[in-house]
Amino acid sequence: MMQSSRIITAIDVGTTKIFTLIASVTDAGSMEALGHSVVPCTGLVKGNIEDVLETQRAIRESIDVAQRQAGIQIKSAYVGITGGHISFENRREILDWVGSHGVITDEDIKKVPEMVASASKHIGRKVLHALPISFTLDGEKGIRDPMGMHSNRLEVETHVVTGSSMAVDRLIRAVESAGIKVDGVVLGSMASSESVLTPMERAKGTAVIDMGGGTTDIIVYKSGTISYSTVIPVGGYQFTNDICLTY
Repeated sequence: MMQSSRIITAIDVGTTKIFTLIASVTDAGSMEALGHSVVPCTGLVKGNIEDVLETQRAIRESIDVAQRQAGIQIKSAYVGITGGHISFENRREILDWVGSHGVITDEDIKKVPEMVASASKHIGRKVLHALPISFTLDGEKGIRDPMGMHSNRLEVETHVVTGSSMAVDRLIRAVESAGIKVDGVVLGSMASSESVLTPMERAKGTAVIDMGGGTTDIIVYKSGTISYSTVIPVGGYQFTNDICLTY
């Protein structure tokens, strides 16, 4: 029986370059890269768009090259984001509405990130991710998946990543200027960790340090979930410059 597949596109908007990857993904989860491109870009400073026109040009060129290589036209993409404007907080929320019908269901759990994201909104900030770390069930801490359990009091600890609304909107508009719909904005370090870490490494506790041209992205996993993330506005460019000055 032939498996169906779908096309997924990822665009990484970095400080020094735009990277685009077009891939075919089957229902079973296997992936085949169809086309990719790396285009230099001078429109960003430390992960933030400073020259909109230059950034738009580089994004369009990167998409065009990847499309020609893949032999297909894309309509939408997931976009990676970084920059010093990114911040996080680990929030604890009481979910008094969960399990009101007697048992905690899968639908209840799926609503948690959206509810926490809504509660985390602040003026000038946009919630990028709301990732549950663990649940507390009637005082019992460290529960990973409470589905099917009964509870009079359920709490959740969530890793909430936010970015400057202005910076996020500017990034989305730059991609949309190339005629591409944005499926979602993804923290760059989270995308990197998904590609290099195994489930065992996440469970044991691992830090991923992704050093780019203008930023260094750090993400830390503990007991299988994200517990810390940050973006430091110092990258390869600063190191190279320091070495040049030293020698």
